Amino acid sequence: MTAAEPAVDNIIDDLRVRCSEGALSEFEIAMYNKRAQNLLNSMPIIAYCALGILGFIEKNETKMRKNHLESIRLATETRRLPGLFMFNFGCSLCGMGYAEEGADYLFKAYEHDKTNLRHLNSAIIGAYQADDQRLDYLLEQWAKLNEGEPHPIVEEIEDAEEALEALKSIETEGTVSWKQVKAECKLQ
Repeated sequence: MTAAEPAVDNIIDDLRVRCSEGALSEFEIAMYNKRAQNLLNSMPIIAYCALGILGFIEKNETKMRKNHLESIRLATETRRLPGLFMFNFGCSLCGMGYAEEGADYLFKAYEHDKTNLRHLNSAIIGAYQADDQRLDYLLEQWAKLNEGEPHPIVEEIEDAEEALEALKSIETEGTVSWKQVKAECKLQ
């Protein structure tokens, strides 16, 4: 008789959902830390990733980096979806203000699974925040995977470029009419 596989703990998804609802209390953070610690022997990759996310939530950069990197190392060694753990690290880095480094990990996550729209979407947002040169490539990939539909950020980029053009005309002409500003910025 073979031993039963341990039940999968969805702590990472639970953290993601709970964080989307607002700030965690100290009690909740302690509860999730204990839950992650209890997973270190049975599911170390997931445990380290959860501890990395908790480091981000606690604004503890050392804890965030150390644990995310350990989850990536273990996932890479065992070939267990390293892109997923790179994705989580990239999100934590961007959230802590390290946009360029975060964009690199989000790009690596996308490279591991080029059909994962969630990873591609985050890589696009990360590249945009970091003013990363890979943004155009990622936007092309988005359009290919979405039957030619551009990513929503394209409209944001175009709106920002139009606003910059309006500002440039103010600099060169000295003044601009309110009607032109409203038209250029697509205001009502």
